[in-house]
Amino acid sequence: MKNDSLPYFRDAAKLLIDKYNGNYENAICATLAYISGHYKNVLNSRSLVTGQERQVTLCLKSTRQRWNNPVSTAQTIIKKYWPSALADSVQRGIRAFRNG
Repeated sequence: MKNDSLPYFRDAAKLLIDKYNGNYENAICATLAYISGHYKNVLNSRSLVTGQERQVTLCLKSTRQRWNNPVSTAQTIIKKYWPSALADSVQRGIRAFRNG
């Protein structure tokens, strides 16, 4: 981006900053949300692996050893530490990364 285009947006920037009571970060966030088309709806989380809405990506890493069966190991860990209803809903979506 060339700095010589900035003066064209200065008045609009000042209006946004005033609208958000001098909070520059909120003014920028509002601008980016509007530009990206996400100003009307709340953004749902998405899985980084599958892209499914209302999902999250959880990456389990071992600091000691490489797991022989990473999916089975992840299922065991989740079943042990998470509530059963949540653990059962997660089981279907577990995937291993290529590097294990």
